[in-house]
Amino acid sequence: MNLKKYEIVYVTRESSNLAGARYRAYNFCKKLKELNYNCRVISYAEDLGALSGNLEQFLRLSSKINYNIKAYKAFSKLRNPFFIIQRFNYHSLAVLLFCMKHGIKYAYDLDDWEFRENIDYILSVLPRSK
Repeated sequence: MNLKKYEIVYVTRESSNLAGARYRAYNFCKKLKELNYNCRVISYAEDLGALSGNLEQFLRLSSKINYNIKAYKAFSKLRNPFFIIQRFNYHSLAVLLFCMKHGIKYAYDLDDWEFRENIDYILSVLPRSK
């Protein structure tokens, strides 16, 4: 798979002031751009206005759904995207639905944090933020 022909879109729910997003999403895109890849970050916090970090626990299910709708609409403006989803959480839904509808490939960026975390799920599907 030649990623040079894609717009690589790193999707995170966090803002760049949090280490996870800063080091993994923003720095990864920075390095890819240095190698002449077309890469950008879409942050639910910075681009869509969602709460991030400790404040994320105050997001209601309805807010998470609305942010996914906003993200889905933003994705429709992209040209030939390849998505990288940082961690599995509520922000994964829009990417998954968009990719399924349009037959687009995606990748997950998971670290050992996900495997150590005891995640509580809403409706057995959507992870509740801690």
